[in-house]
Amino acid sequence: MKTLIILAMLLQVDDRKVERDRMEMLKRVGGGVGTVETEREDVYGLRNLARGGYSFTARADFDQVIPFQIEDAKSAAVMARAMARFLKSPAPSRPLPGFFLDDKGTFLTTTEGLSGSKHNIRLPDGRTLKADVITNESKVGLAVLQVKDAKSVKPLSLGDSSKLEPGRTVLVATFAGTSPVLRQAVVIDRDPTALDTYSVEDFLHIDYPATPDEVGSPVLDLDGNVIGILAKPVFEKVEEVDLPRRAYVIPAATIAAFLAKRDAQGKFEIGFVGVALEKSPYGGEITYVASGSAAEKAGLQVGDVITTLEGKTVQDFDDLRRLVCFRARETVDFTIRRKEETLTVKVTVGVREEPKPTPSPAEVLREKTGLTLMDLSEDLRKFLGVEKDKGVVVAEVASGSAAEQAGLQKGDVIASVDNGAVDSSEQMTEKIAKIQKDAYVVLETYRSGKRVPVVIKVR
Repeated sequence: MKTLIILAMLLQVDDRKVERDRMEMLKRVGGGVGTVETEREDVYGLRNLARGGYSFTARADFDQVIPFQIEDAKSAAVMARAMARFLKSPAPSRPLPGFFLDDKGTFLTTTEGLSGSKHNIRLPDGRTLKADVITNESKVGLAVLQVKDAKSVKPLSLGDSSKLEPGRTVLVATFAGTSPVLRQAVVIDRDPTALDTYSVEDFLHIDYPATPDEVGSPVLDLDGNVIGILAKPVFEKVEEVDLPRRAYVIPAATIAAFLAKRDAQGKFEIGFVGVALEKSPYGGEITYVASGSAAEKAGLQVGDVITTLEGKTVQDFDDLRRLVCFRARETVDFTIRRKEETLTVKVTVGVREEPKPTPSPAEVLREKTGLTLMDLSEDLRKFLGVEKDKGVVVAEVASGSAAEQAGLQKGDVIASVDNGAVDSSEQMTEKIAKIQKDAYVVLETYRSGKRVPVVIKVR
């Protein structure tokens, strides 16, 4: 009996020591964590159209202007005040955890849930710091933000994730409300194919019931060093209910490689070889080699079978993608089978060039003239006092643009371009797109019911 009592006392002492150690670590790491919050003003905008009318404008990259008319000035004023309160209120998006990498204000989190361009980082002491997104790379699942005023920030250090073996205890630095907490987890194994959406060689798999709100939380070793960042919770169905059971973690080695492969502007350089592969009994068989690619320069050919890259097995394109993702500009050894021969080919991995997005018609119009337009509906025609039954309404004029210099104003109605009638904003956009740079165009416009010819120089 005495033995059991002594054993219980020893276990109680040990539990208290573990709790003290955890509290001491929390004091050390608490100043290095925070949550990203998105400003709502970046998501919506309110535009005063003309004569007390208002248009509610979706985010600029949606290229969508939704007008509505308010019958009387009193109702318009009430609506304007309500909308102003809405726009100035905090964003409803969930806070995104992360941590500081250095004392200069470099903050790391995941791309999961990161949207918009205006952000604040909330610290555990209640302060909020304005932050800019420097890197947001969905192919790796990591994002970097930069804080300008980083006083009193205590950065966390990256640890060595390669030493983590199954069964090792780790700590997840997460939040209970706005307060940081440390929760225990256990390493299960490593899984290179855990998340096909991320081009990451090796994920840590931990026994921890993570929730979506914890994605972005740093995972620490028992010395307080970051050995990874929580990337995705894993749910299991129990009696028709999905419950969190485990989680995948992007390891510190991947984080370090990601940070090292960014250029001066913060853009992550993704490794690119330039081949298409099909799975074969011996490895990934090359079915296509891109002209001018790293593969072509190294002499790889259609029909070659890639078996390993730097000693790591290649079975299909997903394997190759993960293995070259962090090796841009590096020279690596490919082992290939060519007919009956086994060869080692040195390949200098290239940098993947992202295709430039094609600008939308509305973006082309804004670039050339500075105008944002919407179609002239019957209600809007009556509201603006325009006799013309066709045309487009100027919803916005960009500051310093050709349209502003020509004297165009919000609420103007454009009826024709160079004597050619316009029935819709789409039609006018097509006409302007065909006009050469620096050419002059005559617009037939109406303002408060009066005809006002305008000459604009297209840029």
